[in-house]
Amino acid sequence: MKKNLSTTRLLMFCIVLIITFSAVQFSNAVTNVVPAAVTAAVPGSGSDPLVTKSYLDKRIKIVGDKLIAANASITSLKTQISTMKSQIATLSVNHGGTSSSAKYMTVKKGKTIRLQVGGSLVLYSGTGIATGIISDLTDGKALAVNKNIIPRHLIMSGISDTRGVKAKTDIVVLVAGSYKIV
Repeated sequence: MKKNLSTTRLLMFCIVLIITFSAVQFSNAVTNVVPAAVTAAVPGSGSDPLVTKSYLDKRIKIVGDKLIAANASITSLKTQISTMKSQIATLSVNHGGTSSSAKYMTVKKGKTIRLQVGGSLVLYSGTGIATGIISDLTDGKALAVNKNIIPRHLIMSGISDTRGVKAKTDIVVLVAGSYKIV
């Protein structure tokens, strides 16, 4: 029995020694590896500087001021766009425009509808005269200045100048392409 007790103590001593040796080896391994990782994460160091509330407040204010300025610019641009859309609508109604598809319109007595290159019209009612040499595509001939426009004939302008149709009475026309009312 004494022998078993001694053997047990010796065995326990060996186990403690092995554990201690292993712990020392582990500790040395951790000490060699961990300091680089630990020092990189030390608050206030060059790689992880401390940030004060006042610094954050300044940065937030700068960003906020830039957002306010951007919103003001956006609002100003929206106002300008709205104004320009209104001006375009007014110009299209009163002075001409571009029609990608044909549209009916009335031209008041004394006004002239000037056709731009490739612009065309058909006179449906009223009396109108040519203000320059324009093409009557229905008859296949050119109409001279001050010649009456024949109703329901397709009229086209090949040049953008003063060529068009002057209304001797209120006229209704079907117009396609670019034109100007003067």
